[in-house]
Amino acid sequence: MPKFRITTEDPKGRARSTVSAPNEEAAAAEAQRGLADMSRDNLPDGERLNLKAKVENDSGNEVYRASLEFKAKWPEQIRRPDEESGAGG
Repeated sequence: MPKFRITTEDPKGRARSTVSAPNEEAAAAEAQRGLADMSRDNLPDGERLNLKAKVENDSGNEVYRASLEFKAKWPEQIRRPDEESGAGG
C-alpha cells in the first residue's frame, strides 16, 4: 500500500506523520479528519485560528492541501450594514 506524509500546522507548531493509504483521496480524507480533530483541540481559544494540512506522496510531491480558518467577532466588533453606509434612524 502506498505511503503518504501528512504535515499539519496549528498554533502549537507543525507535525508530520506517515500513513498508508490505497490512494491520494484516502490520504486526503485522513488529512481532513486531522483538521477536524485539530479544530476540536484548539477551539475556543481566542478570536482567530488557522489550521493547515498537506499531503505528499512517497516521491515528495504535494498531492493535496487544505486549511481551516476560524474567525469570531463579539457584538462590539460587528458593524451592521446600515451603520457602515451612514443610513439608519
